[in-house]
Amino acid sequence: MTIVKGDVVFARGGEPVIIASKNPRSGQVTTDRNFSRVQDATETGVKNGLAEAQKEAFNTVLSEVRDDDARQEIDKLSAKVAEMRKDGTDPRLLRYLRGELQFRMTKERYEPVGYQVDELTLLSS
Repeated sequence: MTIVKGDVVFARGGEPVIIASKNPRSGQVTTDRNFSRVQDATETGVKNGLAEAQKEAFNTVLSEVRDDDARQEIDKLSAKVAEMRKDGTDPRLLRYLRGELQFRMTKERYEPVGYQVDELTLLSS
């Protein structure tokens, strides 16, 4: 995985930091240790490894499904992911959205009606 500007990583001491800039020649990075900015950057999930356009698409989807009721939000996100899957959306973006969906389902302890899981996923648990 390549680290890019805007990614959130953990520094040596274990604290989360944002990559503020990266020198492509030397590989040296500058980090931002301001915790409130780290929280803002991760508010809509961790998007490390996504290109800027993919990050914007990720944020757009999450803003489209935003709802005051967490379970309604999960239902909407699940439906949106299923729709995007049929449309042939970028697999990497879909993987991140499914990860966000799984996180929210686990956090809320809620699974949408008709939620489909791959059989191999169930067997490997």
